[in-house]
Amino acid sequence: MRTASSNYFRPVFAITLALLFSQGLLAAESPPIGDFSQCTYKAGKDAGDLDKATAYWQQQMAKIYPEGGSYLGVIYTPIWGSGESDFVWGGFSPNLNDWATGTTEYLSHKEAEAANARFEAVADCTPANAYVVSQLHQGAEPKPDDNDSITEVFACTLHDGKTMTNAMAAEKAWDAQAKAMGYPVSSWRFTPTWANTQIDLVYMVAHDDLPAFGANNTNWMSYAGSGAINAGFSAVMSCESFVMSTKIVSRPAPGSWPE
Repeated sequence: MRTASSNYFRPVFAITLALLFSQGLLAAESPPIGDFSQCTYKAGKDAGDLDKATAYWQQQMAKIYPEGGSYLGVIYTPIWGSGESDFVWGGFSPNLNDWATGTTEYLSHKEAEAANARFEAVADCTPANAYVVSQLHQGAEPKPDDNDSITEVFACTLHDGKTMTNAMAAEKAWDAQAKAMGYPVSSWRFTPTWANTQIDLVYMVAHDDLPAFGANNTNWMSYAGSGAINAGFSAVMSCESFVMSTKIVSRPAPGSWPE
């Protein structure tokens, strides 16, 4: 399910510019782009119908991109903390130019229209919100044949007077401890850019599976200094947290993303 977003531009341009300047990327390609749609099943529809629509979409994607494309497609299903949707569709592109050309190409194919119609028959989805994606920590070994994981999601709003600089300082402290303890997770920051949301930042932390989620969080809570690091985030922002079951439904072709 790949569509062009129709959301309003959210006034977070200053945050995004600060992020781009900090990464020295204004003259190069943008960071990766992620967009998310929250979806609710239509009456009489359920996860089985979503699986069928997804399988059909995968078949059409194979026709559109016979050598594989650059699109990463992910379905997030709430386990804890979110009652607003039955699932969330996440789509990722390596940069803004790739997202724009890839979306244009996808929508030009009749197979895409047919695939999108299958999804529209299963669920009602919000227009996509688009985010700039920054990886903060790489502690988990990539598993290209494993499409399932567990993701913690933190949707955060900066306190009055706090800025991206404060958020990055809290992230730096978190990453230092994660490296020191060999924390086997990967984490990312999502900055809303073209989005209709009051959220300033979203963080995702990926675990291999539910047992790993339990063990990793237990280790974090028992590790010296973790309380102070958590307090550092709380001093900068307030967050709502969720736990999602995560399934990759479309993988990019090798070499389509920068290393």
